[in-house]
Amino acid sequence: MTNHIQKLEELYGGVRLFERKGKQMKATSSGELLYDYAVKILSLYQDSHSAIGDQEIKTLTIGSIETVALYFLPEILDKFKKLYPDVHIRIIPSNERNIIQMIKEKEISLNFFCFTVTNHIPFPSYR
Repeated sequence: MTNHIQKLEELYGGVRLFERKGKQMKATSSGELLYDYAVKILSLYQDSHSAIGDQEIKTLTIGSIETVALYFLPEILDKFKKLYPDVHIRIIPSNERNIIQMIKEKEISLNFFCFTVTNHIPFPSYR
C-alpha cells in the first residue's frame, strides 16, 4: 500500500497527500483537495447523465488506481448509490497504463487516476 501512496504523491510532485501516524493515515490538506476534485468529477458525471436524459446506465464501470479506489472512492460511491440505487458499480483497480488502454477500448465508463502528461494522449481531456 505504501508504494501506491508514494506513487500517487510522486505524481503530484512529491506533495504529501496523507499524514502517517503509526498504522493510521489521515488526508493532508492536499489530500483533501484531491478528494474534493474526485467529488467534482463524480458530480460532473452525474450532471452529464442527467443532461443526456433518460438514458439508462445499468452498470457504471470505473477504472482507478488502487490508492484512489481504497481511500477516495468509498465515500463518493456511497453518495452515488444513494442517488442512483439501481446502478451497479464495477470498480477495476489497475495501473495507469491499463486504465488508459481500457479508456481507449471503451471498457470503462469513468476513471479516477492521477498522472503527469509527458506525451500526447489520443483521447479527450476534460477539466
